[in-house]
Amino acid sequence: MSIPATLDRVIARLRNERGWSDKQLVTSVASRDVVKSGLVKQRISLGGYVTPMETAVDALLADRKTAVEAAKLIDEPFVPKAIYVCTTNTVDGVPISEDVRRPFEERQARPILIWRHLVENAKIDPGRIAVYCQLAFSKEFPPPASFKLFARGDGDYDRFVEGDYEHIIFNLGLQEGWDDPACGFAYIDKEMASARQITQVIGRVLRQPGARHYTDPILNTAHFYIRTDEQGVFESILKDVQQQLVSEHPAVELTVRPADRRADSNRELPSKARTVPTTAIYSGEAIDPVRKVVQRMMDFRKGGENTVGQGSRAHVLQEIGTGAGAHYEWIEVKHSNRVIARMVFKREMQRLYAGGVRRAGGPINLIDVELPKLDALVEINSPAAQHIKEIAAQVVDAFIEHSYVVENDNDVPYTVGPIAIDGASAVPFNNAVHPRYSGLNKLELAIAKAIDRTQRVWCRNPENSGYFIPLLDRGSTTTFYPDFLVWVDRSVVALDTKGDHLLNEDTRRKLFDIHSTGGRKRIVLRMISEGRWAIAPSGQLGKRGADGYTVWRWQNGKLTAIHCNTEKEAVEVALSA
Repeated sequence: MSIPATLDRVIARLRNERGWSDKQLVTSVASRDVVKSGLVKQRISLGGYVTPMETAVDALLADRKTAVEAAKLIDEPFVPKAIYVCTTNTVDGVPISEDVRRPFEERQARPILIWRHLVENAKIDPGRIAVYCQLAFSKEFPPPASFKLFARGDGDYDRFVEGDYEHIIFNLGLQEGWDDPACGFAYIDKEMASARQITQVIGRVLRQPGARHYTDPILNTAHFYIRTDEQGVFESILKDVQQQLVSEHPAVELTVRPADRRADSNRELPSKARTVPTTAIYSGEAIDPVRKVVQRMMDFRKGGENTVGQGSRAHVLQEIGTGAGAHYEWIEVKHSNRVIARMVFKREMQRLYAGGVRRAGGPINLIDVELPKLDALVEINSPAAQHIKEIAAQVVDAFIEHSYVVENDNDVPYTVGPIAIDGASAVPFNNAVHPRYSGLNKLELAIAKAIDRTQRVWCRNPENSGYFIPLLDRGSTTTFYPDFLVWVDRSVVALDTKGDHLLNEDTRRKLFDIHSTGGRKRIVLRMISEGRWAIAPSGQLGKRGADGYTVWRWQNGKLTAIHCNTEKEAVEVALSA
């Protein structure tokens, strides 16, 4: 964490004059002592909801009403507050931004839906509700005057705090600044329901108002209402929360970083200007196969028994600091979460193919998403939803089968930019685009030195922020960041190093021909692994020895493996035509 300059000077004196280490600047406190002192609540109560948002929020409001009445009876009364954590500008189940050019009443962004439910159905005074997030609106369709939006982050924070709102709708951005012990209730939307995010929210609800416990246990309990689509998701979250927060003696660790320390000193600028043609997925030949699949989707707008699916809810009571296990059970209810068919369809495509609903490069672009039958309302566990998921899976398969990767001459080429390094462990190179690189493992370092000795211009390609090539298969990722880029004549060799445990999968996913619009390929994919490998007639890879290196390439429509004795020879083979 960043610390004030005054405290930084005190810490510096302790380090320099007393010889204190980082370990001596960390204090561990047992949760039992924190609970006993009254600083935090005694219990955490988690409710899991495989239901519509309204069901979970209504349960929160009912419990909060009881707590409000109980708080009126204590000698120092306060008003228990509630928070509602959700993503901001996306539609339920679809990780893309909502169209803001719509009237407020037609908007589907989660903060708006929650606000409308609180105001229109729960009859809560809108003056008691704050929406603290960068929610987008167009000039043509502004929100109503009663909609208290704080969209300027820190610039709005003081005004937000002065309002003393009782219901706060926000995304995770609010957590870094806002802290109110009166907050005792939290609704967490399914898209935010990762264990790490939930433990962050717990820290906002766990503090005890007045730093003391009260007679009524409802005021000594942190209440959570977690909405998910599947029971297993909630149970996984519960397990992680237990491990992180409810052990016998959890410790809070503080790492100290002076406020004036910046990351610029660990940044290398390119010494040579180099570009690489971008690549894209060409899916023109997949249009007809995809549309034929979509035509087979049944229309469920008339409803019927196939659109109904059983739902469930869970209630959990967990005591903090006692080491006792949590008590919870799932209770079946008549209906599951009712959603629009379009959401089910898009979400399943996104699950099977990570770029499935991207506006560029995904199968969603080959489909008329405004088809009337996608307006049908179905319950998430219904046979209708299952049918829609099966159609989505067939769409993804048709898209992958009939598409291919091409050099993209229409976009501006990728330009190699600055790269982050660890100055203490960085290794210098003579012919690289950047003077130094760090974070190379043993194999990567050996190959990097061999590339550098060829005197060709090359660079280390950073993961998740460098040059990428799209992948066409099912998987959790649809982009490939090769380890190195090497400029050879008029082409660029994208070279990747690979450990044994990833070789079978990655030679299948990341070695292929990139179609060129000219007579010469400008981007060539190669892979290097340690040891002597062979390819069986069945296509299975097998390691035959630990000596040397194997160069992998896609040639004449099939995978080939070439054994080399040294890293120098392996690099020369990889960079050859």
